[in-house]
Amino acid sequence: MAQAFLMLAAVAVAALVRELVKLAREHVLNLVQARLGEGAARVAGQILADIAARPDVQVASQDMIAAGVAVMRHNFPDSARRLSDEQLAGMLRGELGKLGQAVLR
Repeated sequence: MAQAFLMLAAVAVAALVRELVKLAREHVLNLVQARLGEGAARVAGQILADIAARPDVQVASQDMIAAGVAVMRHNFPDSARRLSDEQLAGMLRGELGKLGQAVLR
């Protein structure tokens, strides 16, 4: 009887540990996404300031986006390595869109 109880307890503990690991991974992913989102917003603000400073430029170019991706990779090396350049560029385009700034395709 005691042996059956111990086996049941071991199974329950193993299931609990699996759930805790899953929750910890989700939490870390949420932190990474939040950090990158804040970084993308900052970089988008810099791109917007660059556009405002240049009267000959009306929209963000792909070169500006690529430079922004490089800045994000430099500023957030651990977080940005988890994403492709296209995903980071999409984050920047999204942030620029929130600010009402068009991006050339």
